[in-house]
Amino acid sequence: MGKDGRLHIHQKDTDFVYHLYDLFDTLEIVGATPKECKSVIKPSGNTRVSYVFATFTLPFFTELHKRWYKKIDGKNRQV
Repeated sequence: MGKDGRLHIHQKDTDFVYHLYDLFDTLEIVGATPKECKSVIKPSGNTRVSYVFATFTLPFFTELHKRWYKKIDGKNRQV
């Protein structure tokens, strides 16, 4: 992994997403506020609503990725 990593938050709980956003915003590692994301569940046709934001890319997140995932048989596997 040559580039720095980022943390991508994608959850349906609005309050939780904004809580995380506020914490990361205090650290000044996020830009845009969370956005609403709608998707259709194919079998039922129902609409799923979630909220998403991402941090800036930082070496810290690259280090977390290296600790949480290992390359096994050419694929990143969580350990």
